[in-house]
Amino acid sequence: MAASDAGAVLAVGTLPFIIIVRTPGADAATRLRAAGALFSIHPGPVAPCAV
Repeated sequence: MAASDAGAVLAVGTLPFIIIVRTPGADAATRLRAAGALFSIHPGPVAPCAV
């Protein structure tokens, strides 16, 4: 799985292309793009949506 190249895979969403990844350091978006991600969302702004 390409997402695991960017960091630790924590979960897979209801749709198989949604993957929750914890990446080390502050370069998460860069690491995810290098692994093939089309876009990424920082968890801070969307955290209230997960409740």
